[in-house]
Amino acid sequence: MQKIKIKKYIKLFSVLFVLSVGFTSCLKDTDVAPLTGTDGSNDVIMFLDNGGSTGGGATTFADPFPLYNFSFNLVNDTAGFDVNVYYGPLNAAPQDITVQLALNKEAVDSFNIVNQIDSNSLYTVPEDDAIYSFPASVTIPKGQHLVKAHVVITGTPSYDYGANYALPISIVSTNYGIISSNFGTEINAFVVKNQYDGDYSIEGGTIQRYSAPGVPTIDDALNGDLTGNPDVDLVTVGANTLEIQGLTWHGGSSGVAGIDNLRITIDPTTNLVTVKALGNATLANINGAVNKYDPDTKTFTLNFDWNQTTTPRTVKNLTLKYAGER
Repeated sequence: MQKIKIKKYIKLFSVLFVLSVGFTSCLKDTDVAPLTGTDGSNDVIMFLDNGGSTGGGATTFADPFPLYNFSFNLVNDTAGFDVNVYYGPLNAAPQDITVQLALNKEAVDSFNIVNQIDSNSLYTVPEDDAIYSFPASVTIPKGQHLVKAHVVITGTPSYDYGANYALPISIVSTNYGIISSNFGTEINAFVVKNQYDGDYSIEGGTIQRYSAPGVPTIDDALNGDLTGNPDVDLVTVGANTLEIQGLTWHGGSSGVAGIDNLRITIDPTTNLVTVKALGNATLANINGAVNKYDPDTKTFTLNFDWNQTTTPRTVKNLTLKYAGER
């Protein structure tokens, strides 16, 4: 398996601070999961912050569990992140400590209810358990504080790129020590991007409106060169499908209307591209024109039109070049 590159989803919402008050055997509901070296009066087994220096997730502290947000690209159909299992804060593990982990679906339900998550944005656990995997147990070695449990995410055919997926993981048992009552469960939300996802600059192309087939509109400020228009976002909606967001008319002052949910699908074998719009069934590739992706330069060349038999619109030689993460 190739090395997996995990990318931050959003910037850290808040920086964890070092607690100046001591822990008791029962942590307060408002306490924040400590960093290594935090002062305290009791050692416990807990999940350590996945958003700090030892993690890749952006952190949101919310009741009843901390939420971590991950975003990454699939490499060979897999990606992943680490869950940090910690013993401390006072002492290192006095012996090898085996910690049992388990999926806790009820935790996601509780999180959605407590935080009044909108019904259209509810966090859900993937129904297909082939989408995720993580070890049932990990061992914190004697003399150490931390062990990482690696979670693998797989882009199976059933993967819903539009879902708000989350993995709620709990520490359920251990052969030594006390499990933190407050930091023994965490919610790991994740978004998977395909290899084409990103921000793209417009390096070329033209757009033309027609009042009837073969009759171009005259003195129409919306027609013309697209070079230098505002960047567009290519947003993952499938393993090889993206939605083009932010496409504008000539001059870049207003969005192109009538083609809601403009999408491209790339054949990963040939790099040929199919263009369509969920909001307009007439939109299609222009016959005989180039629609392709160049993986060496990370550039799309697109030619498409719509309303062909009434008031046609054409986009020709639209050249989109990868500019960075969106």
